[in-house]
Amino acid sequence: MRKSIFSPLDPSSRPTMKLVLLSLSLLALSQGAPYSAEHDDFDVEPVLRDPALLKSFSDCFLDKGPCDEIQSHFKKNIPDAVQTACSSCTDKQKHLMRRVLEVLTVQYPDVAEQFTTKYDPEKKYIPALLSAVDKA
Repeated sequence: MRKSIFSPLDPSSRPTMKLVLLSLSLLALSQGAPYSAEHDDFDVEPVLRDPALLKSFSDCFLDKGPCDEIQSHFKKNIPDAVQTACSSCTDKQKHLMRRVLEVLTVQYPDVAEQFTTKYDPEKKYIPALLSAVDKA
């Protein structure tokens, strides 16, 4: 009779099994849970059209001003979203990120540069983030 490599009767397989389980657990944890979808229906377009409102958001995100509840909700995920190319973002969150980055890059390049300096000082994450949200 052939033994399974994971047979509980074979003591030599236990370290291998533990390593496999540990690896799978770490992989699952590294994927991260999706961000809360609570504000996925937030209409970002009025913010992008109103310079004063956009400044309020950018000041919050850049630690230059206070944050309201919605701004705080988005701000808490920015570092992770940048570093993981929005891997835990919903499709709607990717769309929001794409729209904000488009407007900042074109209309407010100084703010876009401050954003990059704060959240990606080595400029190693932004290209992957832009690629990830490009089609959202």
